[in-house]
Amino acid sequence: MEPNWLTDEAEGWQRIQELREVFSAKMFENVRAGSRTDVFVFGMHATLQIFAALKNAKVDVTQIQPGHGLGHLVRDYVNALRLFSKLEASPKQLFVALIGGIFHDIGCAVVDRRVESKKAVRHAEAGALLLLDLFAADSCGMNSDEQLLVAYTVAAHTHCLKTQTVVCGDGESREVVPYKDLDDDGKPILGVWGTRWTDRLDTNGPAYLGRHYMTLVEDHEDFQEEGYFVLKYKEHMRPILRDKPEGARTMLEHMQMFANSQATKPPYGLHDFGTMVELRDAYRVMLENVIAAVLSDELFVVRNEDKIWLAWERFLGSNVEPTEKGRLVAAKLGKMFVELDDDSKQKWMRGFYACMKNYIRWANDAVNFLGMLPRDWHDNSALPCDIVSAIAPSYLWRGLIDTRS
Repeated sequence: MEPNWLTDEAEGWQRIQELREVFSAKMFENVRAGSRTDVFVFGMHATLQIFAALKNAKVDVTQIQPGHGLGHLVRDYVNALRLFSKLEASPKQLFVALIGGIFHDIGCAVVDRRVESKKAVRHAEAGALLLLDLFAADSCGMNSDEQLLVAYTVAAHTHCLKTQTVVCGDGESREVVPYKDLDDDGKPILGVWGTRWTDRLDTNGPAYLGRHYMTLVEDHEDFQEEGYFVLKYKEHMRPILRDKPEGARTMLEHMQMFANSQATKPPYGLHDFGTMVELRDAYRVMLENVIAAVLSDELFVVRNEDKIWLAWERFLGSNVEPTEKGRLVAAKLGKMFVELDDDSKQKWMRGFYACMKNYIRWANDAVNFLGMLPRDWHDNSALPCDIVSAIAPSYLWRGLIDTRS
């Protein structure tokens, strides 16, 4: 049965206001993690229990719309572990950021992101409320302050920069204001910023072209700094990059926007440091490589372009979104792609190829990293899948492309 806050936005809105009111940076003092070892002993115990609670509540992450589904969740899982296993920071903050980073998009299991322009309780807020409902039935190994902190960081992960007035589906106008992310001394609350960092790592890097591409299967609204705009496949796939885009951005412009945001400057990277800077910069280079490949005037170097498209479709359905829904979307996009003009297809083939090669290198590093962790952390019945199997480049497509260069 759906919770009332899913169908009654007023109730959900009220609960989010209560969460915001009770939140305080001082709550981190009651987080039990006192060392880096504690972060992962307690943090992974809580993470596995949350996954088990989601399964018991019949929250099926394989049914999330591709782009924010199982593949994104798995990469968030890996990115959070890689980021926070090395970041030098307060264990209490790291504990919350680790769990918040992994589950920041869990609200997509119950809210359709494509209609968020008409909601004040969006996927971020829905994720927080979903977790709070789970915690009411099962502590998942956390005390009450730890639970509230995790829920708050999930709600705050979308990093709203300014107040927005939203006319909601129930006819009410509500003001969505930025979440508190600085303490009383004006210093960043790492539990909040760290959750956002995990999200940012999958908005560029090895799989982002594929992840964003899968959202194009239907016309929908997406968000940019100026507000929501409509994405239409053929228009978005125009292989052009303008200095000052007018109207809806093309996919190249959308990727360039994210690449540009991965820097230590306001507003998103203002507090980046340490391992976040290292990963962010490396991932940005991958995205820029894809953009450069699309815009390159060089002849395509792969002998058989049909193999590249087949590899791309299989890559989308086996690694970017390794679900039956992902495979169906990938097949539908294949039919849409062949309707593009020849110039667009030729240029995007180069981008697809560059993305897959980036992914192979990233995935090999990620699998090696996972191999150094306790097996229970990536192969566990509580998890929605075997993490290594979901990350490792699938044999269905890897052999179709030349990986020597």
